[in-house]
Amino acid sequence: MWILRSLLFGVALAIVLGCGATPEVEDLPPPERFDWGGGQPIRFSPAPADWRREKTTSGGLLGLRFVKTGSVGEGITMAEAYHYSDHDRCAEIDELLAHCNEISWRDLSKKVQKSRVNVWNPVTDQEEYLGGHVNESMDRAVEAARNGNGVEVCRELETAREQASRIVFSIDDVAEEDLVVFRTGRLVPARSFTLLGTSRTEVAGHPAVRRDYTFDYRHIFIGRELFFMHNNRLFVAHFHGLAENLPLFEGMIDSIVFPAAECEH
Repeated sequence: MWILRSLLFGVALAIVLGCGATPEVEDLPPPERFDWGGGQPIRFSPAPADWRREKTTSGGLLGLRFVKTGSVGEGITMAEAYHYSDHDRCAEIDELLAHCNEISWRDLSKKVQKSRVNVWNPVTDQEEYLGGHVNESMDRAVEAARNGNGVEVCRELETAREQASRIVFSIDDVAEEDLVVFRTGRLVPARSFTLLGTSRTEVAGHPAVRRDYTFDYRHIFIGRELFFMHNNRLFVAHFHGLAENLPLFEGMIDSIVFPAAECEH
């Protein structure tokens, strides 16, 4: 048995590393547009009909999980890490700007409290610096509204919006603990897990971090995780399954495009 498992591991390793013959990938369905609430839509070809769709909200991710029907537990996840989208305040400020001449200072004061940039737990030093200016401009807008100066309210909110749009995150700003999806535990102990490596690649023209591994849970599973940032949103693509289905996952990744969002950085 151990000889067979060693052979299967060798085949899986060769496929992950791009060596040897690669199975043909079946035709994917037409691309679909998905918007998981972070303000940045994504478009890609989903898995075929024999992969059941499920909503995923675990591990700080919001998106879709595709589970292969009748398989040994194979799955593909396409999702957004909502922690990073929560740092973007452009949409909230745009909403304030749309009513800047008519909003009362009480309503503005309440909405500003929900529109502040997170300077107490920033992703980057740039966010802390520029976010401070954004928050100060919104505070001045509230004071102008209190004084009945609608023109100044709009001017300060426009300044806040311009500063907020300059806050830009890259994949290099992502914390290391956020660049991991699969973790060992009770079902898959550390002794059954082999990290093959972490590398840099591109997804949809954006720099990405790729994590490859295998684990033994009744079968030899291949794991691949991709992390990529677009418009200040961190997206995650995750595959774990048999080697024969890795090309399908790669085809889904190759189909990714990002439609324009209401707020662009």
